[in-house]
Amino acid sequence: MAQGTEPRASDLASKLLIPATAADVASILFSLDCSPIRIRIGGYPACGKTTLSRKIIDRSKRALHVESESWILPLVDRKTRDLSGAHPESYDIPRAVNDLHSLINARPVYLPTYSHKLGSHDGGQMVEMLPNWDLVLDGTPFTLCEFDDFSTLCLFLVPASFEDWLTQAIQRDVETRFFTRAEATRHNMRKARDLELVWVRSPRALSVKCHLSPPEYYYEAKS
Repeated sequence: MAQGTEPRASDLASKLLIPATAADVASILFSLDCSPIRIRIGGYPACGKTTLSRKIIDRSKRALHVESESWILPLVDRKTRDLSGAHPESYDIPRAVNDLHSLINARPVYLPTYSHKLGSHDGGQMVEMLPNWDLVLDGTPFTLCEFDDFSTLCLFLVPASFEDWLTQAIQRDVETRFFTRAEATRHNMRKARDLELVWVRSPRALSVKCHLSPPEYYYEAKS
C-alpha cells in the first residue's frame, strides 16, 4: 500500500515551476528525502513516460519498474471493440490490481511481455520486490483511481503542443509499431479522445506538461 512517507503531487509541483529534464525530475524526487518512492506515471503516449521512469530507476538503489502493457488486451480484441491502447477497457484492470497487491506484499508475480509486432503477449518473467523498494508504475492506465492504493504520487503527462505530439506519436507508431501512416493517425486521434476519459477518472493525478524537444523531454507542472 502507499506509504505515509511518500511525497505527494503538490510536493513535486512546487519544484517544477520551470521545465526540467527527466534527470532533473528524478533528482528532485530523491531530494525530497522520502522512502520508498512509489510513483505512477501515465498520460499521453510519446510524452516521456518511460524516459522519466528509467531516470528514476537509475537514481534508485532498489526499484521495480512495471509497465502497464503486461495487462493490455490483444490487439485483435481491441480492434474488434474499436479501443485504443489508451482506453481503460483495453486493460485487464482487476488482474493488474490483484498482481500489484501481490508485488507490494512481497509475493512473486508473473508479468507477460507484450509484443507490438505480434499484437499479443509473448513470454514474460517472474518479478518480485521487497517492502522497502521504490516502485515505478509506467503506463497510461496507472493514473486511474483503481490504482490509487499503490502510490500518493501520480503524474499525468500531457503534450505542451498537441500538434507536435501528434506528429511524433504517428512517426513512432510507423517506425516501431508496424502501423501505416493512416492507421497511426487514426489510432492516435482515438487515443487523444480516450485519454479525456482517463483524466476524468484520475482524481489524484498531477497534470505535467511535456515539451517535446528530442532527444530530451522537458517536464513542467501544469498551472
